[in-house]
Amino acid sequence: MPRSAVIDEVYARLAANWSLSPVIEEGTQGDIPTGGTPFIVVDFPMTESAQWSVARDCRERGTIRFCVYTEIGEGYAKGYAHAEALAAIFRLVKTDSVEYRVPTLRQGVHDGIYFKVIVTIPYFFNYAG
Repeated sequence: MPRSAVIDEVYARLAANWSLSPVIEEGTQGDIPTGGTPFIVVDFPMTESAQWSVARDCRERGTIRFCVYTEIGEGYAKGYAHAEALAAIFRLVKTDSVEYRVPTLRQGVHDGIYFKVIVTIPYFFNYAG
């Protein structure tokens, strides 16, 4: 589980820069849009913290995962366009609290109803121990 400052930073960045589709937060029962509207689900599948200096400074290393869902039949273009737009918001950005690395896009898959493209973004977050 990431530190709350990381979660807050990610959602603030999305709120300021993302308007292409609704965002459903991990662990919520967010309403899935109807009528074929694309949507994204955000989660944080991996985090690891360690002390990285004798001054008790700590570093969290983790991954943000965005699952981009588009209706089957829309073709690949819409899902990949959303994935690329998400990647661009975070690619190599360094804020006061979080340092985002190079995003990776994973090949889309069908889950029966939706076409899903996955964007993973590694990050670092430094904090006092």
